[in-house]
Amino acid sequence: MPFILTFLTGLFAGFIGTNTGGGGFISIPVLIFLGLPAQIAVATNRLASLGLATSGFLTFHRHKKVDFKIGLVSLVVVGIGSYIGATTLFLVPTKVLEKLIAVIMIALLIFFIKNKDIGIKKMIPSKSIFIRGLSYLSLFIVGFWGSFFGGGFATFSRYALILLFGQTFIESSTTTNLLNIGISL
Repeated sequence: MPFILTFLTGLFAGFIGTNTGGGGFISIPVLIFLGLPAQIAVATNRLASLGLATSGFLTFHRHKKVDFKIGLVSLVVVGIGSYIGATTLFLVPTKVLEKLIAVIMIALLIFFIKNKDIGIKKMIPSKSIFIRGLSYLSLFIVGFWGSFFGGGFATFSRYALILLFGQTFIESSTTTNLLNIGISL
């Protein structure tokens, strides 16, 4: 029975993750519920994300939709945050991490419900060096988050790219796939 539940959860989380991001919000809690330690659940989710991100990236790249100018610089910043996040993940006791994941998921649910219209229209990004620096700092934090918790990495990356670089949801999805490949590796 656990195998069937894991398989069905993977299909559903993959579908959600590919279309909107946030598949880890589904798969990580289910893996913990099935008895995996939180750290292994997060790492397993990262591995699954690698396949999703690679297929999405290749599709977007074939249609020439990847913004490499933003993507490659962001990849370096997210990668550094990701490394620190993965290292920190194993320093936090499993029981503390499980409670932290539950609290964070409830807070994020409230945020997403209140901000459901972000990314519909293209925004003009700020030209300010200070704002650009904050943009990359936010991507560093998102990279940390992606390897520390995993769930919501794609969603947060998209929001950061939308709010800070003015990308649309589709544009941010293409760039996020590149970032997701980087941190999953």
